[in-house]
Amino acid sequence: MNTNEIKLSFSVLNDVLDEAINNVNIKGSKEFANGNHSYADNLLKRANEIKQLKEKLLQLENSLEKILDDSLISKIVKDEAIDEISKRIKERLNHGLKTPQRKYRIPILKALMFYDGRAKTAKVLNYVNDLMRNQFNSYDLEIFRVNEPRWKNTTMWERKNMVLDGLISDQSPRGIWEITQNGKDYYNSMHAYLKI
Repeated sequence: MNTNEIKLSFSVLNDVLDEAINNVNIKGSKEFANGNHSYADNLLKRANEIKQLKEKLLQLENSLEKILDDSLISKIVKDEAIDEISKRIKERLNHGLKTPQRKYRIPILKALMFYDGRAKTAKVLNYVNDLMRNQFNSYDLEIFRVNEPRWKNTTMWERKNMVLDGLISDQSPRGIWEITQNGKDYYNSMHAYLKI
């Protein structure tokens, strides 16, 4: 395992923690705006705990790099074992390198608000593509099942989660996405908070 692979592994972990901090902060702001100050304070404490974890992660990354750069260690550890570990890490990283599914939520809602609360799947996907195309990475753009880019599949999965969360209606005809009142409220609260 070389230093670049270690950096990539820790980069994925950092991205996960950043997303967790962002989600906790968004939820905390919403709760604060709704007058749930005690709950919002609790969420702020959690966000700070995650930030401390990020600092520990950085220290661990630096320590691990030093150990693996040590010539004595590299003589003891067989190259084959290192290659096997590297292969496993690369396979796992491929799952973590696409744009996180949750990041599609606001663009989906924004598309539905643009289309007066209801639109065909293709229109929503085109709108999401227009909003996010500069954020897509090579993993998002890879052709994935049914000859479509991975980002479309990720968008569809996020839609499913949004239905479960009550943001998108589960009563719409097939091929139609429709925002619920909860979805509108969520979008409006995020719109004010994120200035989107």
